Amino acid sequence: MITQAQIEEAVELLIAARGDHRRLDAFPPSCRPATFEDGHAIQEAFVRAWSAPVAGYKIGCTSLEAQRMLGAPGPFPGRVFAPVLLKSPARVAAKAFHRLGIEPEFAFTMARDLPARPAQYVREEVADAVAAVHGAIELVDSRWTDWIKAGIASVVADNGANGGLVLGPAVTDWRRFDLAKARATLRFDDRIIAEGTGAAVLGHPLDALTWLANHLSARGYGLKAGDAVTTGTVASINFAEPGMHVSADFGALGTVAVSFT
Repeated sequence: MITQAQIEEAVELLIAARGDHRRLDAFPPSCRPATFEDGHAIQEAFVRAWSAPVAGYKIGCTSLEAQRMLGAPGPFPGRVFAPVLLKSPARVAAKAFHRLGIEPEFAFTMARDLPARPAQYVREEVADAVAAVHGAIELVDSRWTDWIKAGIASVVADNGANGGLVLGPAVTDWRRFDLAKARATLRFDDRIIAEGTGAAVLGHPLDALTWLANHLSARGYGLKAGDAVTTGTVASINFAEPGMHVSADFGALGTVAVSFT
């Protein structure tokens, strides 16, 4: 099990890398996380040390494809910080990122708190706490030169590789949609890059949200009213280039767009 001193060393390295906008090959052996749980411990300590407030969460590896790619035993969370929670259409500076990872996702905004508690949350009570559904684009970025070589524990430690989140229109009458069958089409400029449905994320975006509610509850946290939660990519990750206009069309749920200047 990772020690408090090792966690603090890892957090200092992550903060320094963000401050200098540089990438790392790996954590040094003195503080390298060996397990999923080690990665969670570093991430939580990093969030406490980082200056920006948390505005919500991302859920990584909710698809089997993503779990196989990263060698993850299951999903994991990352925090979305307030300065990088954006509304569509968004414009962001490409130079703020090491790589412009793009993932089309279904996101939720919470209407009320789901606090930590001993009992597990079930899907219907989680659904009752939802204010709106959004089509979304997660901006994926990392401090690691090579995510695969760094290992899944280090990806989790680095805030789950979240670089930002762009939310599309808020759909408040979302219950009339079958989110498992709802489709997203990702475009780079006018070129279709990928497509997928909500079934890719643990079978249904609400199941992913329920997983997060229970994961946070077990760790003594809870979702809060106003939190934005994005539930994982419905297609494989794709990488944009500076100058591109990226959009994801969610049909009746609307379109979300971001341009990289």
